[in-house]
Amino acid sequence: MKKAIVSLIIVFLFGCGPEQGEGTLYTYTIKNESGKNITIKAFRPNRPEIAPIMTNLAIGEKLTKTYKDALPPRSYDFKKFFGDSWTDSIIVIYEKSKFNGFEYGCFESDRNPLNACVYNRANETFIFTAQDYENAQACNGNCD
Repeated sequence: MKKAIVSLIIVFLFGCGPEQGEGTLYTYTIKNESGKNITIKAFRPNRPEIAPIMTNLAIGEKLTKTYKDALPPRSYDFKKFFGDSWTDSIIVIYEKSKFNGFEYGCFESDRNPLNACVYNRANETFIFTAQDYENAQACNGNCD
């Protein structure tokens, strides 16, 4: 009888408490519809001696990454998609002829994948378009 009571007490002690639920599954996708092959370099300001994290996307290619957060809830965004939690900026290079630079933050434009105020849901897609290429700055032979 004592064993049964002790067992019930243990079950109640470890079985009770706030419901933890499950973490959120994040699915982030980038697509290259710019008409040019692109290279994305992600930079870490706290570690400038480390080479940037590179992502290459051919014309028409897409890349999807998923992340399941733990509890307590964390978040995921394109900052982590392109690099890690320390990434604060990226440069998108279009076939070594033009580039766009983006910084992490909260901006009015939705044409910045690092815009934390626009791209902050569990499922996000960012499409690099021909207009992005047209609006990019010329490299003048210095895109590396």
